[in-house]
Amino acid sequence: MQINPEDVLHIRGLTAPGDEFGIGVVAAQRRELSIAVANQQMAGDLYMSGALPNGVLQSDTELTRDEAQDLKSAFVAAHGGRQRSPAVLSAGIRYQPLSLSPKDLEFIDSRINSAREITTMFRVPAHMVNVPSEGSKTYANVTQDSLNFVRFCLRGWLTRIEQAFTRELPRGQKAKFQMDALLRGSRKERYDSYAIGISGGWLTVDEVRDLENISRDVATDDLN
Repeated sequence: MQINPEDVLHIRGLTAPGDEFGIGVVAAQRRELSIAVANQQMAGDLYMSGALPNGVLQSDTELTRDEAQDLKSAFVAAHGGRQRSPAVLSAGIRYQPLSLSPKDLEFIDSRINSAREITTMFRVPAHMVNVPSEGSKTYANVTQDSLNFVRFCLRGWLTRIEQAFTRELPRGQKAKFQMDALLRGSRKERYDSYAIGISGGWLTVDEVRDLENISRDVATDDLN
């Protein structure tokens, strides 16, 4: 499907000197993102291929390739599959089991670190995408994180979009995103700010009703 260039509005992000087009986050951070993808693939390949042996047979003496293969075949024949019989080894042969915990098999710590790096690239608070964060989260700092998400992540991109759309509008008109819903505080915080606005004379009760989507039939005293 071909799109007419006149129907495409290109909004540039980070721009290198002399560049006509901006650099997207994915392009700018492709190395770090590729590491996260490789980590995911490694965990999947380990599960699919079973690359990790379940144990090691150790010998006190040097073994030839044929002797090592014969020892392995004999051990697997006696104890492989569903066999649960005790192993009897001699001549300095020892069996050392190898195992990884589910956490190690899934590379949990590495994947969490990659997820944190990605949220940092896009300036998204980790808790918003269920990535474990260091330290405990309270209502206060989660609320602050949400405010920072709007201020330091969305605001830059939204400003670019507003400016781009404003240039396309007739003179005197401006495009602007309504951010009140994202910055909306708790009920007590909102009502305290409304009280300040009403007492200061720059906000009316009817305007507060509209902001709170309250019917005009509710008694005025309910908001005072």
